[in-house]
Formats: sequence, structure tokens, C-alpha cells
Amino acid sequence: EEGTMASTGTVARRLVWVAVSMGAAAVSASSWTEDAFDLGGDGWTVASSNGTVVAQAVVPGVVHTDLLRAGLIPEPYADFNELALRWVALDNWTYTRNFTSSPQMLNGINTLQFDGLDTVATVTLNDVFLGNASNSFARWEALIPHGTLRSGPGHTNTLSVSFKCAQCVGQTEAAAFPIPIREFRANRYSYSGRPFVRKSQTHFGWNWGPGYITQGIYRPARIITVVEGTAKIDGVLVQQRAPAPTPAHTSNTSWPPPWLSPPDLLMLSLTVDVQCPPSGNDFNVTVAAMLAGSAIGSAQAVRCVASSKSMIISSKITVAIAVAADPGQMTGGRPLSLWYPNGYGEQPLHNLTVTLCAAGNSSLANSACSAPWTAAVGLRLAELVQDPLPYTAVVNSSLGPSRTFYFRVNGAPVFSKGANSIPNDQFESRVTPALLWDYLTSAKAAHMTMFRMWGGGLYERDEFYEYCDQLGILLYHDCQFSDQVYPWHTPYLQAVALETTYQTRRLSKHASLVLWSLTNELLPGAVTNLAPYENYPQMRPGQWAPSGGSEVAGSFVYILGVQKLFFDTLGTVLRGVDDSRPIIPTSPSNGWLSEDMLIPDMCIHQPTVYSGYPVAPPICDSSNPARGDAHFYTSDPSVAFNASGMLPPVKFCSENGAESYPSLGPLSGVTSAPDRYINSTQMQFRERAGSWGPAQIDWVQYHFGWAPIAAGSTPGLGFEAFLILSQLATGLGLRGMAEQWRLQKESVDSGATMGHLIWQLQDNWPGQSFGLLNWGGEWKQQMHFVRRANAPMIVTAAGELPVGGVHIVSDLPVELTSCNVTAAAWEVDGGQGRLPTKQWSALVPRVPRGGVVEALRLPTGAFHDLSPHGWFLRLRATCNGGAYVNENDHFVGNFSMMRRVLVPPQCAASQWGVANHSCTFTLKCIEPAVFVVPSAQGLSGVFSDSAFVVLPAEPKYMSFVPAGGHPCGISELKSRLTLDSLHTLLPG
Repeated sequence: EEGTMASTGTVARRLVWVAVSMGAAAVSASSWTEDAFDLGGDGWTVASSNGTVVAQAVVPGVVHTDLLRAGLIPEPYADFNELALRWVALDNWTYTRNFTSSPQMLNGINTLQFDGLDTVATVTLNDVFLGNASNSFARWEALIPHGTLRSGPGHTNTLSVSFKCAQCVGQTEAAAFPIPIREFRANRYSYSGRPFVRKSQTHFGWNWGPGYITQGIYRPARIITVVEGTAKIDGVLVQQRAPAPTPAHTSNTSWPPPWLSPPDLLMLSLTVDVQCPPSGNDFNVTVAAMLAGSAIGSAQAVRCVASSKSMIISSKITVAIAVAADPGQMTGGRPLSLWYPNGYGEQPLHNLTVTLCAAGNSSLANSACSAPWTAAVGLRLAELVQDPLPYTAVVNSSLGPSRTFYFRVNGAPVFSKGANSIPNDQFESRVTPALLWDYLTSAKAAHMTMFRMWGGGLYERDEFYEYCDQLGILLYHDCQFSDQVYPWHTPYLQAVALETTYQTRRLSKHASLVLWSLTNELLPGAVTNLAPYENYPQMRPGQWAPSGGSEVAGSFVYILGVQKLFFDTLGTVLRGVDDSRPIIPTSPSNGWLSEDMLIPDMCIHQPTVYSGYPVAPPICDSSNPARGDAHFYTSDPSVAFNASGMLPPVKFCSENGAESYPSLGPLSGVTSAPDRYINSTQMQFRERAGSWGPAQIDWVQYHFGWAPIAAGSTPGLGFEAFLILSQLATGLGLRGMAEQWRLQKESVDSGATMGHLIWQLQDNWPGQSFGLLNWGGEWKQQMHFVRRANAPMIVTAAGELPVGGVHIVSDLPVELTSCNVTAAAWEVDGGQGRLPTKQWSALVPRVPRGGVVEALRLPTGAFHDLSPHGWFLRLRATCNGGAYVNENDHFVGNFSMMRRVLVPPQCAASQWGVANHSCTFTLKCIEPAVFVVPSAQGLSGVFSDSAFVVLPAEPKYMSFVPAGGHPCGISELKSRLTLDSLHTLLPG
């Protein structure tokens, strides 16, 4: 069997029901050994169901990557191969590996362990059945029965993992389920069977990427050997809390949010799972822990009882840890530094070690101890603050009680700037640690403080979370469910409970993880299966019923299923395992209506009770400005670009984005040159978001007045130019919305907004998508707009021009003083553009930390005598004696009209140098250059900026960092450097 779920609060639980014959006596403690035999690498073969396709396989990996490496299939992302390779997903595949037993294996107790089997599989060893698997998100393990392993020269063991077609299994289970569940199909090529298979939901296809239903051993695998009479650490649950709970506010909260003093004590709790293997005798072990080189807490005794089955015993250590934001200012003791999110402080990580030793021996260095469990842990107090707010003009009593929604870390109220993260590739093994690091450091460079881990992806591998800890990126983590009502029969619920227990404990050590959401967008799944009560007059208005249903009793069947899966099972297990992190019912939602988290407030209406279950109607207002988080999209470029007064005054926007085309580099590797025009069959094939395809062209037309439609009919605008313009248009929209939502944190009247997460960080294939990064990690132009909009301090006229309001917006944890603010209007029609036409200035004496202050308001009619489209406003703020500087350019009107008066900017690079593996140079222009886009043809890397404005009197200092940590060669970059701008991108 796969395993059994422990009930909440139980300290001992059986893992696997496999009997093993045991010797009569236990070995002495001094011979304590633990060995792990790595099953990874290229020693595997994979074969199709009929044996006609066979290839060498690599673990971790999946069938597609193995066949690609063997030359048996083409690049899956190229051309129309997504459709041509569907046969791979529809077959059954078997992985096989031979290995020789070590002496330790033959004399010990062995556990076979897979961190990820994708997905429906049967495992055998030497033709002995070890178990079935059906959940790619749960670690699979089984004791190897005594006598199964072969010994002696020439006697090898054969391990086989036989996978089944996941879509076939999903379809079969859907047909057998007594109540039909309508499936949310994300694009026209999506596979079916998704709700019944516990694997990455995006493998079935989504509205920004392809569908590849993978099979394989996609995470590490091993055989762990211990000797009888010893135990091993199965895992450690790490929890951090304040010494006393933060009192909840029951009255209206002042705004802006207060900055509290950082804690000086944290309660650190370690729940250590000790796995006691089968044994013929009772034996004792002790659990001990060290943090930053010093022992913490008292060693805990654990007694393993004689049993023919493997058991897990939980032991808990709780200790108060002295912490400080600046340990150098502390006296007495040895406080440890606090961990802060990016932009709010440093990210010190402290070594945490937990070791299991023979009873009576507490020395961690003694040979009578097991292999230690280690982690690098950041110490922090993280809270989700949902305090009452007063009613205002935009948040009124008709929407119910108004509450804040923001994260506070070590007393600092954090404005969460960031993005939603999806899988970087449909084939995880193609994403190397170096590439993953590039993705995450790009996010840090763009001043991001948070990722939302989307519910249709996967629980990432360990390196991802470790890198987020190192970089200070907070994680708002969906459980892996998305846009769907899922089955709720007992086997499915048990599988979800097992998965949730494993992942919650695995990820608990990470300081970056601050919130769990039970699912992504329950609304589309509910709408798929439910219809409004207007069709059922016997029902109460505002409630919901299943489409096509006519019985009152049947109207709640899907809601009861949602209740059983998400709230009775998933929420209860999450809370039971780790109650140190907040949980919300779904994203978006309005939170909970009950303190026990059984009733989600997914609508402005009150819940009802039916058949003993407390239930609430599905989401009625996912952009409710009163409380909770929201998802907001607009396909209207004018709303995004001129965002003032057009964005909902939500407390936290956890999804917001716009599509663009990919860059030419990634696209060139998977398409043929004749197909590279907008209306080609190939480009239409790569558009998965339906209406967003025409919307992208609308955005380009709105801003730039040009849109190539078909091959041979592009009036002076090339394909690559259009790709860049598409990204510029998206960047302008994202910049407008990002700056406006940052402004909306100013007051309750403006929204008290405290978060903006863009959909999405990255593409997972080269196609039209919402990603800020291309597949492979190259920055799109909009990533540069987002980086500038996310700067810790910005000066902005977002949504104000041509009215004339200029604000300083700060997310800095320090007060800003003596801020000199200037606004200069520049005209771009040759000669006039060499000096600003008009200028205004102001001195702002103080901007509170994390504050918003209006710096100046330009006079009415200030711009009436300027060219209607040939000018822009350069804003600049210099604070704290030059310690904090920000520049921002704001535009009014259509850029195609501006292009008509632009003169050649005459830009040139000079003053070349090399620093820290990067090339540096200075860019100077004789005339204003609007949206300068540097590129290095054939060189992979990142420029320090792009899509920027260069003024004649202000040189631009630039750098180029090659990908992969390679050194930069000046001569090579010089020969490949090109500088485009609005003048060259748009025809005259």
C-alpha cells in the first residue's frame, strides 16, 4: 500500500503494512549505521508497452526527455510537435534498473523511497510487488521484504516501475464517479481526465502553455538501509511563533499600517518524526537539536517498540530563541539575526541540525548517532494581518465588514510586489539549478518580495525554496488544485491527506513560506458545475444550484463535495500539521466566516446550513474591495495605461497581468522562418488564451498604431519589431497598474492596497503568454518596466497626467528626508528636445517609512501649449542627501503620433569596461531617445536596463551580464551590440 494517514494529534503511525522476519537480538548501539543508495543517474531504461520503443533513461526525468535524449522524438516545443507527440502520453511506459546489493543492504532493513512518481504506477523488485502509486505530490516508500534482495556474484536486482497513461486513468475514474463533474478545459488542445489525477494540472494544457502529460521518476530516488535496533529521522516540522499571540484588533484600525518593533524572542518548535523500523525488541533513542552551533532545548527520549511493521514516533522540542534585527546593539546573551524579505533587511540563515542518538548518548559527534537532519533556517515572525477598517466611499456596508489584507514580517508591514510562479518547463528535469537561480535572481533584481505559487503547477523541488530563503522572496502557496470541482470519494480524500501532510512538513523549514491557500480560483470550477438560482424559483436568491438540476436536495451536492475535499480534509490536515501559518480558502476569496475555518466567506452573502454541513455560496465578488485578495485583468489598454480611478480598490491583488508575444530568440529555436508572422498557423497555434490574442494586437495598435497581420502585408514593420512593440505595450500597462496600486496604499479611501502580484513570472514554452521572462529566463521588455515600477522608492504621476499630481511612494524601512523633486517636460521634435521646455520643483521634508506623499501638483493647463503628442514628463526625486534616487518618465498620447516628430536620437556607446564578469559602457544620445532597446545578437545575457529613455544631457550607464556566469568580452559585445528605439522600431 502507499501508506496510511495519521489522524490529527496522533504521535505514532504506521507507514507501510509489510511484514519482515526479524532476528532475535538487536545490534549494539556502537554499530549504528545508515546508508542511502542513490538510484539516480543514467542506469535506467524505459520501454513502451509493447517493447518497440526502448531508450536509456535518466532519473530524475520523464519519458519525453528520455526519448528526446535518445533521438527518438524531436524537440517537443518545436512546430506542431505538441500534437504529433500525444502518442507518448497515451502509452504505458516501464522504467527498469539493475543494481547489486551491498553488504549493508543484505544485513540491514531496507526502505525503497521515491520523492516523486509521475503518476499512476506499480513498483516491483525482482518480480516482488512492493506497491502502487497514484499521487505525484506524495513521497512514495515501501519496506523491502526480507529475502527480496539477491546476493552473491553475478546476482543483480531488477527494479521496475510501470506507469499507466494518466489521461486514460482519469477518464476511467471520471466515468465511474457517481456524480458527473464538468471539467474546466483551459485551452482547445487540453487533455481530459484532469480532476481525477494527482499530478501537475498544467500538464493537461493551460491558457498560456502546451499540454504534455508526462510519465516518469521525476524526483530523486534511493534505498535507505538501517540495522535492526536503530532508527532514522523521517522529517522535521519547523514552526515559528511569537512567545504570545498578537492580539486581534476588534475595532477599526488606523491607516497607514503601523510599523511595530521587531521581536526579541521567537518560539521555535521542532516536531521530529522518528522512523522505527521493524524490530524484534524494544529500544530507546534520543533526539537532540543544535541551532547556529549551540544546543537548543533538552534531548528527548523516544522508545521504539518491537513490531513487524515500520512505525513513526513524533518527538517535540520547543525553545525560546533570542533574536534581533541588529545583534550588535544587543547586550547579554547571543541573539541571532532576524530574516527579512527582499528590500526590508537581510536574509541570514542559521544552521539547524537534528540528530538521533542511542539512548544515553547525547553527543552529536558520537558514532552511535544516525545521519543528521540539517537545514538552513531563517528566523522571522510572519503574520497575515486582517484587521477591521472603517467604511469609506469605496468600501461601504453593503459589501460587509472591511478588513486589511497584508503581511507583516518582524513588525514591518510589507507591500507585496511580485509575481505568480508557474512551472518553468513542462519537463522539470530540463530546469537546471543554475537556470532556476537565474529565474529567482531576476525576480530579486526586479525588487520582488513575493511569489504566489499557483495551484495548477507543482510543489517545487527543494532548491527552489532554498533559493527563495536566500533571496528573501516570500511565498503565498496554493495547494495544488485549480479552477475545478474535484472528486470527494474516500480514496481521493485519503490521497490528498497523505500528500498534504508530506508537503506541509517538507516545506515547513522555509522562512519564505508565509501563507497557504487551499486552491486556485474555485469560482471557475464552481461555475462549471453550478448555475444561479434565478433558474430555480424554489431556491433562495443569491444561492447556487447545479446546472440542469431540479431537486432541492441535489442543488448542494457539488458544494458538499467542495466542503468535504477543501475544508473538511485539506484545510483540517493543513491546520492540524502546521498551525503556525495562516490559511485562506482559495485565491481569490474574502477569507473565512468562522474562526474554525470551516465556513469560507467566498461571497458577500451569508452562508446557509444544509444536511448538517456549513456551506457558503461560491465566490460572487472576486474583486471585493472590502477584504481579502482579488484577481483582476483587463484587455482594455486604456484602463491599464491610465489606471487612476479604473482599478478596483482591492486590499491585495494576487493576480493581474496582460499577454505579449515572446522574444525572437526563444521563438526562433522552435519555429521555421516562413512561419514567423502574426497570422501564421504556427503563431495562432501558440496562442492559448483565446481572446487575449486579438487583445495583444489591440494593445499595440492603441499605443503605436501599427500591427502586422500577414506575411507580405507588413507596411514597414518587421516581425521582430512587432514582438518588441507587443512587450512594450504590455510593459506600459503593467507599469501603470503597478504604480497605481502602490499609490492606493495611501489611505482607506484609496483602497488600502498592500499587494500586487503579476500573472506571471515566466513562460514555460516559447509562445504568446503572460510571462515577464521568456522560456529560458531572458527578460522581456515588460520585466524592465516592472523592475522600475517596483523600485523601493518611486516618484510617479501614475494616472494623473495631464492633471499634474506627482507623488513619492516608498516601501523602504527607513524614513526619507529632504526630498528634492523635479518635473521636467521634454519635447521630442528635433532641436527643441535638447533642453526641457518646462520645469517645476518642490522640497518634501519627510516621507514616513513605507509612506505615500504628494510632492507637487502641477498647475492646471501647464501642458496646453506643448505639442499634443510630442512630449513626456521626466520626474526625479533625490532623498537623504542622494542616498535614494529615482527617475520616472510619464507619457501622454499615442506613440505613433510621437514617432512622427521624433528625430534620429544619434546614440552611441563609449567608456567600455569590465567589472565582476559584466561589461560596462556609457550610452549617450544627441536627441531624446524613447524606449531604447539594447540587444547583443547571438549572446545570451541580461542588460541592466531596457525600454528606457535617454536625454541628451544625461548619459545612461549600462552593464551586460552574460548568462551562466561566463565572463564578458568587450570586443565581442561591441561587435554584436545594436540599439533600437521608438525611432527605429516604428516606421516614419
